[in-house]
Amino acid sequence: MKKKNIDILEHIKKYCEDIAESVERFGNDKAVFDVDKDYRNSVCMSLL
Repeated sequence: MKKKNIDILEHIKKYCEDIAESVERFGNDKAVFDVDKDYRNSVCMSLL
């Protein structure tokens, strides 16, 4: 696999880990996600 592709996959993995950390911090509750702007922003920015 090309180095560039490996780098991209490593970045994607890091963003997934960031989302997992947010879920761990705020909880795995959609109701909390819906009302907590910081939680939503944390996840959404990682998805972008």
